[in-house]
Amino acid sequence: MGSRYDFRSIVFRGWQWGVSALWILMLVGLPLTSLPILARQWGAVVAPFSAIPLAILALVWFLPYLLRCGELPVEGIPLAVFGMVVLAIAAYANFLDMAYFKDKTLLSQTLRSFIPVGIGFAFYFMASSWPHDAPRLRRMLQAIYLGGALLLVWSVAEAIVVYVYQGQFPVIMSAIRSALVLQTQTVETGSRLSGLSYEASWFAHQLNMLYLPLWLAATYQRTSVFPRLWKISLENLFLIVGIGVFFLSSPRIGLVAFLLMLAFIFLKLNIAIYRWVIHNPARRWMRQGKYSYLVKVLVRILVVVMFIGLYFGFGTLVWKIATGRDWRLALVNVSPPSKAQIQEILHFDENSLMNLGYKYAFLERTVYWIDGWHIFNDYPWLGVGLGNAGFFFQSHMPAIGWSSYEIRDVIYRNSSLPNIKSMWFRLLAETGIVGFSIFIIWLVVILQSTLCSQHSRNDTIRTLALAGQLALLAFLIEGLSVDSFGLPYLWVIVGLAAAAGRIYRQEISSQSVQKQEFPPS
Repeated sequence: MGSRYDFRSIVFRGWQWGVSALWILMLVGLPLTSLPILARQWGAVVAPFSAIPLAILALVWFLPYLLRCGELPVEGIPLAVFGMVVLAIAAYANFLDMAYFKDKTLLSQTLRSFIPVGIGFAFYFMASSWPHDAPRLRRMLQAIYLGGALLLVWSVAEAIVVYVYQGQFPVIMSAIRSALVLQTQTVETGSRLSGLSYEASWFAHQLNMLYLPLWLAATYQRTSVFPRLWKISLENLFLIVGIGVFFLSSPRIGLVAFLLMLAFIFLKLNIAIYRWVIHNPARRWMRQGKYSYLVKVLVRILVVVMFIGLYFGFGTLVWKIATGRDWRLALVNVSPPSKAQIQEILHFDENSLMNLGYKYAFLERTVYWIDGWHIFNDYPWLGVGLGNAGFFFQSHMPAIGWSSYEIRDVIYRNSSLPNIKSMWFRLLAETGIVGFSIFIIWLVVILQSTLCSQHSRNDTIRTLALAGQLALLAFLIEGLSVDSFGLPYLWVIVGLAAAAGRIYRQEISSQSVQKQEFPPS
């Protein structure tokens, strides 16, 4: 009898070690966005390596967890509703009058579109369910940082090869890249860093949506999941190197997203400094009898002017660095938009938007966005079904789109259907107002959860709360550039933020129970 229980305990411990190893492998492997083996099997460039351990974990851990009535964070309820609505819209799409394109059928395209959706949902629900306490959250962040450190090492080596050795990669680096990531020829021979991603914009996306928010939050709150060396943490070093390689990827939309996160951090920092400057000297002057209303007003004006100067100086520095790195951004300096053009853009004039797109070398993006907007105008409530916008692409495309080599290649040469290349416009076109609204509600629920958990006394929970807020801000802009549900970075960061919110609520609940059982005398 004893030996039987010993055997069961050994098997159970082995299972625990195996599940933990799979989690570490999944989190460390997040930088790999397009594993060649998976990409060839799926016929898609969105093929994250982490999907392999994710699938195994879904079978050996998540499914048994659900069968044992395991708890899921309440933040996932709107996302589950969104999934059911998307399924209903997919059924409704069978009754739409659409012209089939490139030998694609509605059923095959729907199934193809639901694979990345399922992967994204699995990342979120498993990342939000696995951590049941703050120490496990801490270990998960350590695994993510390990993958981020490997990514930074590779990116620095790539930068040295590109800028010192004119892109002549050593044989071993070329072999590693060929085995781990699928990249286009233009990426392999270009001067923009792409890390271990399919293209440079994906590299900027993964930094903006996962690594930089975590490192920014830890640096701002002076927290760390590793031992410190003097007063410097590994997160501080990761942030400095991460910002450096981020700029070397020469992003445009990603740069706006990063600056939005940075502005949020600066705003929080400025508020804290402003309160300290206003209140501390004021109290000291009051004790000395030198305090007056005029002094207080002058101090406030001086502080505000100082902050405006810092903002202007920092913004100018960033803009000079960005325009020096990217000729497309430099076009704005050469020929800035006129006041009339800006007013027309603010009035949502499509022609003005496309003219600016042509002027500043992002015409194709504007065509994709306007195409999705036209589809949404014709099918406003439920859209055309997930993945089906490509069937309507030609009929709703602006005429200027035919002048673009890229769009003509997408229509005539690529085997896959065209896509919208924007999460926001894709949601509107393919799920309508109903699906788009539910998705927004889910993001708002996540934001509310982070606003609650940011008051926790635990460093890890507070770091994840702020990182979740930063990632949601970045996604407002990144959603204009990326439309795939299969990239795991948004799902992982908001899943961990939801887990932090659940742990914080459990802490509050346990504290209230203790107060009821042991009331103060």
